[in-house]
Amino acid sequence: MNIQKLLQSEIQDFIATNLENDTDRLLLNSSKFPAIPMREVVTQIRIRQKATSKFPTWISTKNLIFPSNLSYQQASSEQTAQFKSKLVSGKNFVDLTGGFGVDTYFFSKQFQNGFYVEQQSDLAEIVRHNYKVLGVSNVKICPQNLTNFLAKVSVNFSQNQLPFDLIYLDPARQDAINRKVVYLSDCTPNLLEILPQLLKYGKQILLKTSPLLDISQAVKELGFVQKVWVVAVKNECKELLFLLQKNQGENQSRTSPEDLPICAVNLENDHQQIFDFQQLDEKNSSFTLGLPEKFLFRPNSAILKSGGFKSIGKKFGLKKLHSNSHLYTASEIHPNFMGKTYRILEVCKFSKKEILKHLPNKKANIATVNFPMTPAQIYQKLKIKHGGNRYLFGTTNLKNQKIILITERI
Repeated sequence: MNIQKLLQSEIQDFIATNLENDTDRLLLNSSKFPAIPMREVVTQIRIRQKATSKFPTWISTKNLIFPSNLSYQQASSEQTAQFKSKLVSGKNFVDLTGGFGVDTYFFSKQFQNGFYVEQQSDLAEIVRHNYKVLGVSNVKICPQNLTNFLAKVSVNFSQNQLPFDLIYLDPARQDAINRKVVYLSDCTPNLLEILPQLLKYGKQILLKTSPLLDISQAVKELGFVQKVWVVAVKNECKELLFLLQKNQGENQSRTSPEDLPICAVNLENDHQQIFDFQQLDEKNSSFTLGLPEKFLFRPNSAILKSGGFKSIGKKFGLKKLHSNSHLYTASEIHPNFMGKTYRILEVCKFSKKEILKHLPNKKANIATVNFPMTPAQIYQKLKIKHGGNRYLFGTTNLKNQKIILITERI
């Protein structure tokens, strides 16, 4: 990718004036800019079309360059990057898997000095240019692999003082043929292999992983884990964060997930929902079962991924509808509940005639939890359309009866 050619005023003007146009048709103008392939210009337009909400700072700043689709896709959103940057602070940090540089950008606001390490030299040059435009002056761009970077660092520091207050990694989650991977051992770099070395260089390590990773298994594999965050955006689980720290003067790692603090986070446009609990408390807690009362509570995706099913019920004094259903009920509303709340209008058996009495417009939004039918099958059986202001939940109660809850969203 030729950054200087992309920055030519006529190309930047072309990009700006075609942000809402069909990019496939734009590719037909292959001869418009002889000095640069049209596909590179169109890539800039396509990513901007997709990235409006993910990278608002980058979109609103003129003369920034975007990399390939793959680098864009794995990059953290500004919203999640800003959240994780507020978890840490100090003098020196290093991002060993720099990528598009969004995480590094926000970490730079919390530290005096930073290092961006990226083995793809073209990508590193894009970030170098973008940081200059964005006014980032306290981050050194290091276009090399992390092994070479750490080898140079080891020459210049005393064993008695760790060079970095924070080491951050977001390993690539694609294999050699670009298939998505989840397990730590399949990512690049393989953190399980290099972790002993990293602990010699950083006071803390913050690791970002796929939201599909099994938390308990990862904690056992990593050791030294001090806290875990499950981060969702608008109820869609986006990433897991593991904070690792070797206790000073100790060689023992924390391998048991039972006493681990976990934080479930849901980021919305104008606020964030945060729920902290201890794994040990979750293990030792019990839940109360109950038949549907006035309100139905459904935890958000961060709570569901974190496993804090008993803890969330205990905090708000809720009853579970069934031991295997993460749906809760109560006679009172709880405005600060971490999830969605519904008013229960009717509890029905699965009877088409009975259900349709409560759906005058023959429309509903359907979900199933611990129920033998899928939402699609229920739509087909009832012959109704998606939408409207009624929410149907197919589930099982504490008597193991299959029921339909007809509700409205609070």
